[in-house]
Amino acid sequence: MEASPVIYLDSWVWLEYGLRGDQWTGARKSIDDALADGGAVSTIALTEIDYILSREVDRTTADLVTSAIEDFDAIHIVPVSAEISLYASRLRSKYYERRDNELSYADAIHIATAGLLDCTALHTGDADFESVQEIETVVH
Repeated sequence: MEASPVIYLDSWVWLEYGLRGDQWTGARKSIDDALADGGAVSTIALTEIDYILSREVDRTTADLVTSAIEDFDAIHIVPVSAEISLYASRLRSKYYERRDNELSYADAIHIATAGLLDCTALHTGDADFESVQEIETVVH
């Protein structure tokens, strides 16, 4: 059986690195760690990354970044299954608090995917993940 990915990379990690945001060096370290130890990303993250990069930069950059993610042997791209979807729904119900912790559906899918894959940590820049108990979160 294939070993579980160690690090789950939220879409924020890829976007922060690609857009060279304030925390891009931390995002780069998360990517490097996932490439060395094994990583995972959800197909929902590819949607977010593609949409935001094509809007904020251009279509070519979006294509380059998503293609690179797909080409990394150490990064497992996980489709959103019924099991992930239903677990994400329960997680969103558990953590969502209007104006305090507005956990999005996409974020709930990231948490559910990382949890069901038994990843050791979820790397993100989103403070909404700090209260999550199901998986260790590394918030940059």
